[in-house]
Amino acid sequence: MAARVTEASIQALAKGAIESKENANNLVDLLDYLQSRRARVVKWSCGAVATAYGHLIQEHYSWLVNSPAGRKQQAGVQGSQNDVVVKFRDWMRENYTSCKEQLLTLLAHESRDVQEAALNSLLLLIKTEGTCHIATFHSYSFPNSLLHQVTGRLLDDQTNTSSLIGRFEDYLVYDDIRFHWMKNIASVLSFKKKHQLTQQLAENSFAALQPLHSHMATDDSQLTDLFAGRPPLPERDAGKEGETGEEEEESERREGEDEAEEVMEEDVANPLRAKMSRSQVRALDVQTLQKHRKRFSDAWLAFLRLTLSSLLHKKVLVLIHSEVMPHLLEPRLLLDFLVDSYDTGGVVSLLALNGLFILMHHYHLDYPDFYSKLYGLLEPSVFHVKYMPRFFSLMDTFLSSTHLPLYMVAAFAKKIARLALSAPPQGNWSHDDHMTCCMWSHDRSNGGSGVCD
Repeated sequence: MAARVTEASIQALAKGAIESKENANNLVDLLDYLQSRRARVVKWSCGAVATAYGHLIQEHYSWLVNSPAGRKQQAGVQGSQNDVVVKFRDWMRENYTSCKEQLLTLLAHESRDVQEAALNSLLLLIKTEGTCHIATFHSYSFPNSLLHQVTGRLLDDQTNTSSLIGRFEDYLVYDDIRFHWMKNIASVLSFKKKHQLTQQLAENSFAALQPLHSHMATDDSQLTDLFAGRPPLPERDAGKEGETGEEEEESERREGEDEAEEVMEEDVANPLRAKMSRSQVRALDVQTLQKHRKRFSDAWLAFLRLTLSSLLHKKVLVLIHSEVMPHLLEPRLLLDFLVDSYDTGGVVSLLALNGLFILMHHYHLDYPDFYSKLYGLLEPSVFHVKYMPRFFSLMDTFLSSTHLPLYMVAAFAKKIARLALSAPPQGNWSHDDHMTCCMWSHDRSNGGSGVCD
């Protein structure tokens, strides 16, 4: 009769694998438990494999994570033990790769507890790989290839993953995680938009983007909380041999960088960056506010190119002026989205007002039809929509400028007065800011009701 699997027995397997390579087969048992039908066993095994491989990475990073230095070290093994050592290391790497693949698969497990355990285990491996790379090579390389796979699983196009994304939000306090998370969102959406565009993808993407604003820094000095290791100081990095050309190439693979990645204008004009190694540039980017804002912008713009449902479209418009615009590198890039929204009509047009007005007022963008379309929104139905108070508050702001021509304000006052005859009372309106218009409101010279025809 097989022994009963308990949390203690699983932890004992992990401990044995850590203590001696003679117990390496314990790792195979742990990977088997990841496929158990019992959710509790799978959950325990997630933590155990992360603990075991975390210790093994710290001891054998150079060859276990398959770095160029590790391949050289393996090629240099001499004597009769060469084949045995090489085969053992290859086997360990294959098992580590299998471990990560199984944990990624478990992100879609039916048990919420298993999903969270798998996510935490993957993040622990990311942290360990990152810190060990710095300790081994004295250079910075975030293991973004693994985080990119996590991002792709969370931005699923068939299953609602918002609850697991909410769990991932706990890690957004770390500047390096947030930086690469935003980068990966843009990358995943750009790919899936061409192949697997669904409303579920849009919903999950919104869940991933919405909390970002509360974690965005406002100054470079705030970007100091790093999850996967603190980059060495440039002086230290320059004073050591650091990464070879092959190791730089491997770091690019781990980061998931594209050689043709865009270069910002300030990068070209910055002589300091020109003298830095790739490792130093990557480290600097993670701790530079402009680069974070660029990633934030890329992620949101990639999302706004998706086809949004009416409900999701409204959710985005409600927060875009307060939670998105302030952190964009170039808010003017929202113009097309906001103009298209404003032209949609109905409630969507009402919600697009604020963002569009901010672009006009603060960023001096010209939209000649703004007031004519605002006038067109004044229909009886406007008094019965959910966002009616917001609409009239915004309209009061739009018409408060004393530089607006009198005839324009008068036209709005006249139409509002007519609508008010058959609508709920709205109290004082913005003609109080334009006292000249009051003569029409109170003019009884024709024996009229006081409202100018």
